[in-house]
Amino acid sequence: MSDYQFDFIKYADDYGIPYRQHNGNLSKGWMAAVDCPFCAENGSGFGKYHLGIPEDGNYGNCWACGGHSLKSITGKFTPDIPFGQLLKQYAGYVDIHDRLVVEHAKHVDFCFSDLGDVAKKYLYKRGFDPAFLVQKYGMCDGGFTGTFQYRIIIPIIHNGVLVAYQGRSYHKLIAPKYRFLSEENCIENPKHILYNLDNCKHDYVILTEGVFDCIRLAGDYCTNVCATMGIATSEEQVRLISDNFKSVYICFDPEIPAQERAHMLGKKLSSMGLVVHIVNTERDYDLGDTSFEEAAKLKHIILENEF
Repeated sequence: MSDYQFDFIKYADDYGIPYRQHNGNLSKGWMAAVDCPFCAENGSGFGKYHLGIPEDGNYGNCWACGGHSLKSITGKFTPDIPFGQLLKQYAGYVDIHDRLVVEHAKHVDFCFSDLGDVAKKYLYKRGFDPAFLVQKYGMCDGGFTGTFQYRIIIPIIHNGVLVAYQGRSYHKLIAPKYRFLSEENCIENPKHILYNLDNCKHDYVILTEGVFDCIRLAGDYCTNVCATMGIATSEEQVRLISDNFKSVYICFDPEIPAQERAHMLGKKLSSMGLVVHIVNTERDYDLGDTSFEEAAKLKHIILENEF
């Protein structure tokens, strides 16, 4: 038995890991169920919310493939974050041999190439103009080697400063789809800010999950839309929303976990005095896969009360 309790719920919230706490597979003594990354990796076809996390949060058990240590689980979900750092953050654990506080970087190194042909082909296929994404959002290419290989690099700007970046894979064999720069190399934790906030100058905003959803709805002028970069929202993001806006339109993806999180966020923001709308796009696909024309019409419909 481990001598610490790991706050798995906060960990999952901070890193956008979907979970359920009212799952038919859960029994007394288990706090949550998540998709099993081990089943997904071995191609068994199982794993959907099959990995149970007990109340002390220090291991997991999948009814399909068995037990797994907390270190191996976090290694699958957040491979770039050292396990010791996670223990310090979510279990209050301090190694007697390592009492140094992990500090954020003061500068983000950003040395990437221009978008290559493969990356451009991926963007064209999704209906995005690579030249626009480079000009307006500063996107680059992670290249064919290194931690961010085969990924489109998305700079994350806050108050005019590059504070972090995210990579989106454009090759079907590269997983996970999204990868953040490790926290110690960021000026700010990406999950503590909102993507595209600098371009939002009104007191109303549309909130999306992902960066490409945000860009699609933001349109040519890049305005009125922010991304939380995952369905989970941190307390820091909630404060940013409440500090900068009076009305919020939450436009998350159509999947059940995303809609559940949208309603949870809506209740929290409403209790803080914001006017909240949960947007049901009635589409069975992500906003990032709509055309710019369709997205422009949708944005106008969503914000018609603000004009």
